[in-house]
Amino acid sequence: MPSYADIWGWVMASDFSLELNAEEIYLRMRQRIKGENRYMDGKTFSSASTLSKVVRNSLDNETHVHTEEAAKFIHGHGKHA
Repeated sequence: MPSYADIWGWVMASDFSLELNAEEIYLRMRQRIKGENRYMDGKTFSSASTLSKVVRNSLDNETHVHTEEAAKFIHGHGKHA
């Protein structure tokens, strides 16, 4: 689903960790999709779904629980480079 905190933001979630390597992801994509993707393959998906060290550390130290009553919002278009 789109994440409106930034132009290129997307959110994926699961109750289970993804334990497939890039080759297995690519094979599953080929089984389900006719033709060739111009962008996505197993390596791209694996890279795009990996969090950086800074983000992992930030999440490890996060204590705020997001609820309807205590939601945090990011206004604007995110941080531009």
